[in-house]
Amino acid sequence: MYSKMSEPMSSWQTYLISILLIIVQLVVLICLPTVLSAQELNESDLLEKVALQQSGLSGLGLTVIDGQPYFRTQAQPDIPLPGKFGVGLDVVLLIGQNQDEEVSILAEDGEQWNNLNTFMRAVRYLRYGQPSDSLYARYGELDLVTIGHGFIMSGYSNHDRRGLRSNLGLANKKLGLETVLNNLAEPTIFGGRLYARPLQTADSSAFWRKLEVGLTYLTDIDPIPDIEDKTEAEEKSVADAPLAAAVKGENTEKPLQAIGADIGIPIFENKLIRTDIYSDIALLNMKQQSDGRRKFGEQASGYAAGIRFLLPRTIFKTEYRIFTEGFVPTIFDYTYEALKGQALDPAGPNPPDFEGKEEEVKGQALRGFYSMLLFQPLKNVSLLGTIENYSRTEPKMYLGVTEDGLIPKLSFRAFYTKSRIGQPYIDIKTGKKEDPSFIEDLIRLDEKSAFIMKVGYEILEIPGGYPVEISMMREISFRPDEDGIYRTAKKNSFEIGIKHAVE
Repeated sequence: MYSKMSEPMSSWQTYLISILLIIVQLVVLICLPTVLSAQELNESDLLEKVALQQSGLSGLGLTVIDGQPYFRTQAQPDIPLPGKFGVGLDVVLLIGQNQDEEVSILAEDGEQWNNLNTFMRAVRYLRYGQPSDSLYARYGELDLVTIGHGFIMSGYSNHDRRGLRSNLGLANKKLGLETVLNNLAEPTIFGGRLYARPLQTADSSAFWRKLEVGLTYLTDIDPIPDIEDKTEAEEKSVADAPLAAAVKGENTEKPLQAIGADIGIPIFENKLIRTDIYSDIALLNMKQQSDGRRKFGEQASGYAAGIRFLLPRTIFKTEYRIFTEGFVPTIFDYTYEALKGQALDPAGPNPPDFEGKEEEVKGQALRGFYSMLLFQPLKNVSLLGTIENYSRTEPKMYLGVTEDGLIPKLSFRAFYTKSRIGQPYIDIKTGKKEDPSFIEDLIRLDEKSAFIMKVGYEILEIPGGYPVEISMMREISFRPDEDGIYRTAKKNSFEIGIKHAVE
């Protein structure tokens, strides 16, 4: 079941990647001339900037979803508002044939305009302040959401639904609360982290007084898809999904709950660099089995110890993690929503397959490394990468890059994530079992992958200083259908319109 390279990948390749990331950090430290204020050395603020960093386009185009063509019209401006407010719109209309072969106006992913979620997507975000401010709130799509150090929630996405993220803290930063809610129309995932700095004083700026302790609670009140009111075929489809097997268990009505405690302290800080060490412990009220099924009513725990470097426009952190059988580190990540609602569609493409870790030896604790690098050398250029790999498992990777203006008139945005890299698979064309290398499987797009790439080029500028851009996009991702079941969606789009600058 496991490839021969799993053990080597757990040791030397993980260490090599970590060393390369550290080298990148040193290059950034030496070459970057900008010295920023202490407030800018904040992980949450930089993640927020990168999450919102995508220039909108208002114009016309053509979109093909799973082979079905649609005429596309859209308006995606970022509207400047006074003070700390910001707002971005995302109004996309597709005109084409529906399932009844009648011409109709559909939403961005080809869905009908028949639920509140679809209408709420017209506002991409509405925010006040920055995450490091004493008061911060953001309504809209949530991407790269991290609570605390990220041992329970990191890189979380609500996949283009409209949720709420907020931070509330005292002016002296001795006490604060960060919260998240995934979907205002149908809330299922919510919680937050209460944190305190007991040594913080107004008359001292000593970095060691920023010792911080925190308590986290996050829950999903609907961790298993509800198969009521579905057709017989749909019920079988959901029942066949790996995570839905727990529907037959006696503990499935309980919510998924994650509780954590953490402590962290800076060990060095000036206007250019800050270094923290931290430790997290977390407890889940379920165990994940080796086939991906989740058994509720049993507890699993995990521990992480890490070091984080904050530089101007740069974050690097690495952690050593240990957890008991059945524990899922960073359970609320980019793939969580797709995992809990996946289903096999006999008439369509394969479902996303982002099951977490797998154990080879029952009862033994797993251990390994997690590393993240986020680098934003220029205002509209960012690089993001994470990798996690544990004993007796294949690694998981997340990569993202955004560029707008570094090369004149050209913009580029790409995102890629993949789990269980190097795992053997059955070739659907030959029917033979393949055992790919790490690199071979990394570049292969399959049900373990999500991929988005968009390339744009400014062809002219109309009076008033508004650039006109043509762009092409290729997307393999997952979106919920009308029943909340996530399915793999393949889209190709060609667009032309007025490009809106990122503020």
